[in-house]
Amino acid sequence: MDFTPIIARLWGMPIWFIPAALLIGLLKSPWAKGHIGELLVRLVGHGSLRVASAFPKGNPLPFQRTIRRYELRLVVPLAESTIYEMELRGEFPQRVNLPPRWVV
Repeated sequence: MDFTPIIARLWGMPIWFIPAALLIGLLKSPWAKGHIGELLVRLVGHGSLRVASAFPKGNPLPFQRTIRRYELRLVVPLAESTIYEMELRGEFPQRVNLPPRWVV
């Protein structure tokens, strides 16, 4: 009995398994999840974000308060890079620099 086809099939299996395992590991990393999420927001949610990002003219609240960056991340579900781009376009309030290492 010739076992060559069975051995060849078993020998070729790890060649496909190792790159697939590496790709799955990469896709499950926090780095890849962040980039994939940003890509999905840009591709799918671009139209809905355009409507939601239009801030009313003037201050809609009777008071003005500054919040820290970590507080902003809790309120606004956007990435730092997206907020920065919106600041440059004038669609998001500009950041204010206080003493060194403080940004509000």
